Amino acid sequence: MITIHGDIWKEFEARPESYLVIPTNVGWKADGKNVMGRGVAKQAAEKFPELPGIYGGWCQKYDGEVFVHVGRRVICAPTKPLNKDKPHMSWKSFSTFKDVRNSYRQIRDLANRGMEIVTPLLGAGNGGLKFTDAMKLVEEAKLPDNVILVLLKRKQDELPGEGEKDEKVNLDRILG
Repeated sequence: MITIHGDIWKEFEARPESYLVIPTNVGWKADGKNVMGRGVAKQAAEKFPELPGIYGGWCQKYDGEVFVHVGRRVICAPTKPLNKDKPHMSWKSFSTFKDVRNSYRQIRDLANRGMEIVTPLLGAGNGGLKFTDAMKLVEEAKLPDNVILVLLKRKQDELPGEGEKDEKVNLDRILG
C-alpha cells in the first residue's frame, strides 16, 4: 500500500485505470436507494446520480459485500452494519472493526487480481472511528502496492497537540 496526503478525487482522476473506494453503509430507503448523505459517499452520489439506486439494490441482496461498478470505476465498501429493523437508518451507525476489516479483505482480494485502487481511510471521518484505530485496521489489512491510501490533509488546528489524544468516540461503542 502506498500512502499519500491529498484530495481523493484528484488522485482518482489522475489514475484513469484506477477504482475509487466509497465508504458506505448497507441500508436503503423506501425507494430502494442507499443513503449516501455525507463525505465521499455524498460526493460520489452527486457525481454519479444512478449509484445510490444501484447500490441500494445490491445492499438488499448482499449484506456486507463490496460492490464494484465497472462503468464508473467505483467500489462501494460497507463500513457500517445494517440496521435490520430500519434499513434506512443504517447510515447513522458507527463503523465497526468487523465491517471495516471485511471491506479491506475484499479490497485486498480485488487488488491481488490486478485492480489499481484509490481509497480513503475506511471508518474514519463520518464512520466515527479514531484515526489511530482506523490506521491500525488499514495496516493490519496488508494491502498491496497497487492500493493508494489517500489521507486528507488536516489543518494544523485539527491535529492533536502534544500529549492530546486523537479520539472522536468511545471505542467500546463501535467494536463489532
